[in-house]
Amino acid sequence: MKKTIAFVLALVMLLSLTACSGNTTQSPAEGTQPSSAPVEKTETGESGKDEFVIGMYNVMSGANAIYGEEAQNALKMVVDKMNAEGGINGATVRYVVYDDQGSPEEAVKVVTKLIEVDKVDACITSCISSAVLATGEALNKAEIVSFGTGLSPTYMAQGWEYLFRACVNSDYTTPKAVELAKDLGVSSVAVFRGQDESAIATAQSFIASCGEQNIEVLTEEAYNDGDSDFSGQITRIIASNPDAVFMSTVGATYGVFIKQLRQYGYEGLILNKEALPTDAVEVAGVDNADYVAFAAPYLTYSSLDACTDPTMLAFLTEYQSLYGTLPATDSAYRVYDSLLVLWEAAKNAGTNDHAAIRDAVNQVTGLQGLGGILDYSAGNREGLSDFNKFIRIDGKNVLVSEWLAAGNGLK
Repeated sequence: MKKTIAFVLALVMLLSLTACSGNTTQSPAEGTQPSSAPVEKTETGESGKDEFVIGMYNVMSGANAIYGEEAQNALKMVVDKMNAEGGINGATVRYVVYDDQGSPEEAVKVVTKLIEVDKVDACITSCISSAVLATGEALNKAEIVSFGTGLSPTYMAQGWEYLFRACVNSDYTTPKAVELAKDLGVSSVAVFRGQDESAIATAQSFIASCGEQNIEVLTEEAYNDGDSDFSGQITRIIASNPDAVFMSTVGATYGVFIKQLRQYGYEGLILNKEALPTDAVEVAGVDNADYVAFAAPYLTYSSLDACTDPTMLAFLTEYQSLYGTLPATDSAYRVYDSLLVLWEAAKNAGTNDHAAIRDAVNQVTGLQGLGGILDYSAGNREGLSDFNKFIRIDGKNVLVSEWLAAGNGLK
């Protein structure tokens, strides 16, 4: 009996050692599929003994995968530029990308890897704000300079001193969208929103701004992630007879909702929480996307000829030459500008010490980005604060001020 017990214990110990050995030999992911999948190495920046490692986690799979894919394209684009110019303070730049699957829980897992395994020096976060909210404290405690690419105001309100943003804060754009509605004579709106953190926070900001502008909110309709039939919500929206409909949703929903809203007979103004991306226009249909209005720092383009901004045109030309297409969302823009700020701050710091770079970001002013002049002098870790108001007319985005000045108005 004793021999049998001893044999079983020995066998258990052997199996445990084998399992531990398998885990320790597994390589960290660099541009991987979801972290739960077998680890696969893909293209990264060049490695060297003296490295500066930039991590990124984003949604690389599912309905919103295009946001992560275009974000990674911009990351590679800038890292290649950095290395071509000698790296960051002489250190070769390498990047590591994980798929957070659009899930806060998965984001926590991959950020733990970025911090503990990959030992990143800086991080570009997910475009999913709830994922940023779930991981920001860990990045801050690890003193890793990070840039959020989600649009929600909530995670920036946590006071994490190592977390910055070089893209839109929806608390800044929603009042502009309400001003836009007021300019167009809107007196009542219906709200359509998702259940994610960013959608809820943006809808709340919009409703509060409507109250300040004496615009009545007639109904607030919500949908669940994964829904594709919005007929019930649309029926109630149309029944409320609003002058405009405000969308606070994730990108994959924009085009589907607009198409269905128009199919049910709504011909009025649609307000969006951000610039309407070209992939959403393709889903909605070009005609259906007319009379969609928004406040934003930049636009997406279907062709180079449509872009007149020289800074954006230079970026788009290079992007198209590298990847054979133009970005269909603004995700690449968000990452590109974030990396420009990081690079500028590191140059100004003259060292790759994390605290020094953090302090240098707070001193960045007058930096030309795709979204305009990036300026952190306000001390709120936000780089952009001013935005244009656009409306889509005849398949083109035009400035609302110019459109109204020409004597136009809503149908």
